[in-house]
Amino acid sequence: MTLMTLWVCRTLLYMTALDTMILTALSLPPSAMADSTDRWQTLIEAGIAAHGQARYEDAERWFLSAGHEATQFASDDPRVAETLNHLGLVYHAQEQYERAKPYYEEALARWERVLGSGHRDVASVLNNLEEIYQEQGAFEQAEA
Repeated sequence: MTLMTLWVCRTLLYMTALDTMILTALSLPPSAMADSTDRWQTLIEAGIAAHGQARYEDAERWFLSAGHEATQFASDDPRVAETLNHLGLVYHAQEQYERAKPYYEEALARWERVLGSGHRDVASVLNNLEEIYQEQGAFEQAEA
């Protein structure tokens, strides 16, 4: 076997083990996992890991599940916006700009309302929207 083949095999084993561990944790009875916050955090971390490995379908699944957990939070909880932003990032990475935009826009609205327009998370999602507008050639909107 070549080094590349060994590396691919190790990576696939790691990804399978990580997914199995997360699925096992999420299938535990509610009393075994403290609350929605723990479940949400686990799902977000799994989504971030999958996104970082360009496993976009897995990332989408984890972030959608995190969004379901986030329905347990107050509507002004910043984690709701964080979840929306992560979903936008997944679609953005796949050049699905029209799918990404509404997630970014909702995250922006929530973060501005809760954190204020000067917060770094607001600046981050504005940057994400600007990238989409530029990639679509909508330079006037990107500058707005």
